[in-house]
Amino acid sequence: MGMSAAVYAAAAVPGAPAAYPGGAVSGISGGKYLTGRSGAAQIYGQFSSLAVSAGELKASGASNDSAIKNIELSKTPVAVSPLPASPINASGPSDSAAFTRHETDYARTDPKYFTLNPASIQVTRLAEAEEDFSYLNGVRTDLGVVQVLLDQVINIGAKLWDIIKQNAPVVNVSTSYAVAVPQGITEWNQLSGWKKPKSYTYVFSARNFYGAKVVDVRYKVIFTYGGAYKGKGQYLTGVTMIPSTTNVSWGYRFSLAAKVPDSTIVNTGTDSDPVAAMQLNAVWQIATTLKENNGTSVYYIQGDGYFEEL
Repeated sequence: MGMSAAVYAAAAVPGAPAAYPGGAVSGISGGKYLTGRSGAAQIYGQFSSLAVSAGELKASGASNDSAIKNIELSKTPVAVSPLPASPINASGPSDSAAFTRHETDYARTDPKYFTLNPASIQVTRLAEAEEDFSYLNGVRTDLGVVQVLLDQVINIGAKLWDIIKQNAPVVNVSTSYAVAVPQGITEWNQLSGWKKPKSYTYVFSARNFYGAKVVDVRYKVIFTYGGAYKGKGQYLTGVTMIPSTTNVSWGYRFSLAAKVPDSTIVNTGTDSDPVAAMQLNAVWQIATTLKENNGTSVYYIQGDGYFEEL
């Protein structure tokens, strides 16, 4: 819907910067996409309708941010020019492998919005719970004649895998997890005596330099412990992270991966009664077109059920 006349626009968007110098709306596309600045507010979103009536621009409906509804725009004159189709995908995350041209262009005009405040990054434990075994897979196979070395603990599972990639959960928990068992074991369910899985729920949050929350992600660290070989040892299986919710603001990319270094797979027990242990590293990245922030959270897990954040 092309418009060349001056219109009126100003709307506060939840999570957007609260203050701007004077400016103009960047444009409206045929996809009913509006973004930009007007006076002391920001406007962006994908709306079900946009219309000009009596010199006012009115938008209604919701964008990918469900909080934007029935916006009434105030009488601040702005200029409107055409934009390309909206980068926001209403059916999924507003994300792609690369940043859109609109994100890149807009970042030049408002670097504060696109710059993460490192001091705002928080990883907070919310809850501890018992889970069921349904997230585990594996077909029990006969070991046959094989030497099992109880005190030699190895990881026969995954070592590096994606949990969230470019704002989208991608982990397949039925196949992506670490397993610490004695050397010679080929499937975790060749052991017995497994205890019910434990999970710890975390929230990862970060804000930009306006104080707006731009990343709000919840995930579980989950593991199954206590497996024994012929009544000996305490081992681990199903060590992974499961994403629960992922809320990331437009213009930001969040990725989270799990990594279990071989050097962290150890026996903390004795030669005759081993206790497996490992470190699960949660490797995260927050990126905008201007800057990347990277970090790692480390979780220490033992075969007797002990869990600690390092």
